[in-house]
Amino acid sequence: MLFADSATRAPGVLVEARNSTGDLAGRALTDATGRFTIVVQRGGAYEVRALRIGFRPTIASGSATAQAEAATRLRIVLGSVQVSLATVRVRADDECRVRADSGQLVAQVWEMARTALASAQASEDDQRIRATGLVYKAWRETSGQGSQWQEFSINDALTARPFVSAPAEQLAREGYSSGDSTGATFVGPDPEALISDAFAGAHCFQLSASDAANPGTIGVRFRPVRDRRGVVDITGTFLLDRETGALRSLDYRYTNVPPELARGGAGGHIEYHRLATGDWVVRRWSIRLPTVLDHEMVTKTIFAGGRLQGATQRDQGAPWIDVSGGELIAATAATKELFADSGVVWRGVVRSDGRAADEATVEVPEPGLFAIADSAGTIELLHASAGVRDALISSRPMRLLGLPPIRRKITLRDSGTVPLEVIDLLGDDQILSVKCGKDALARNRAVLFGVARGFDGAPLKRDSLFVRWLRPDEATSEEALAKAEVQVVRTDGFGRWIVCTVPRGGRVLITPDEEGRKPLQAVTLTIARNARLVEADVEWTFRR
Repeated sequence: MLFADSATRAPGVLVEARNSTGDLAGRALTDATGRFTIVVQRGGAYEVRALRIGFRPTIASGSATAQAEAATRLRIVLGSVQVSLATVRVRADDECRVRADSGQLVAQVWEMARTALASAQASEDDQRIRATGLVYKAWRETSGQGSQWQEFSINDALTARPFVSAPAEQLAREGYSSGDSTGATFVGPDPEALISDAFAGAHCFQLSASDAANPGTIGVRFRPVRDRRGVVDITGTFLLDRETGALRSLDYRYTNVPPELARGGAGGHIEYHRLATGDWVVRRWSIRLPTVLDHEMVTKTIFAGGRLQGATQRDQGAPWIDVSGGELIAATAATKELFADSGVVWRGVVRSDGRAADEATVEVPEPGLFAIADSAGTIELLHASAGVRDALISSRPMRLLGLPPIRRKITLRDSGTVPLEVIDLLGDDQILSVKCGKDALARNRAVLFGVARGFDGAPLKRDSLFVRWLRPDEATSEEALAKAEVQVVRTDGFGRWIVCTVPRGGRVLITPDEEGRKPLQAVTLTIARNARLVEADVEWTFRR
């Protein structure tokens, strides 16, 4: 593949081969030397097109004839006719349909978006890009005010695509969820689904002008062609750069979902980035999926002598939003660095009781930013557009104890000198009072909490733990265990457990069985006399 000068190699160009009926037979991206390989299933005549953002497609002269078990070589010189979006005017009466042979402006803009998506798909199929990224999950009540739970990790894999959806034909036929819409499994669209003829056939498209939040862009709005009762679909907007035609982002939301889930923002945001090689990757993504969690918390207190006292709290079937997201940190091909994260737009240091809040998190739901504090409590948000955003900030104890995050407006600035913002979260005494009552401090009590996991490391949801109080010098004999005060605590839908009545200065024995007869599985803690919050994650190494 050569540029228009017939001499310079053209990397990162999408090449497609279509058969005599116009069906796609294969696609590939040209490498750094302009070479590409497309493997077709059978011999015959194929039309080969070269697609790149901002230019009209180049169709190879004549048809390429593929023969069984033989290679056909093509020399393609790219055309130089540009397609500019800078002068495109958005009209309210644009037709809401797209055909492959259409000359409408909306079809041309949509084709640019499809080229970028198809390039991202081809990059993933080639597996020549090693992408390293932050991946996180969070659960929030649909009101946005309730407690949340988070998990996060740094992933390193030979892929530039962070999530995979169902086949496009299945999505067009069955929709973007399975089961009842309040308790279903929802899916988001990946590039393969978005570029399919099935997606184009099931949705209509219109152009939209840029707004104050996205200057210099032009949008392609899409919505289902028809409303199918009970079938969940998506509606949304692709944003493209007016100057370059490059795809910037996709925002979508689910249709035909209950009002409380729609108000919770069920949908997604995906940002795209083009590497110097011409490969496209997902720069940042956030998918908000409706889900239903039974975050039941059951607590029963048993005293020596057979007296039983307890309280049960149950909230079954509450709708939540399951947020999955992540962002690209680095991308390499072979040993060459293609992308390195930079461009700080917000910096903060998070403290609790004047100490660095290690593993504190900041989340900006719109447009889906997430970051983790280091050991010094410092958090940085990278590569985002400037503006004032609503942020959710939480410490590790707040998340484990089910306390809602602190809501605060933060200012994202253009990359450069970014001031350090100090954020103080709830202190230990405040958390203890909120979670266990104002008299907990006066009674010299502490709160004991953690996450219970099974032999495979997965959280033990709605399981039981047995907590016993022992004197500091008391041995864990059968006689001592029989006399000890014991509390049965039930884990919630995330494996979290909480005990508010822990005396300070003593010892606590935690076991997975009522009699405490698995000493190797027991967790023993000494509670300091000045303790407020005591974390004790437990993991049983046997199959229950």
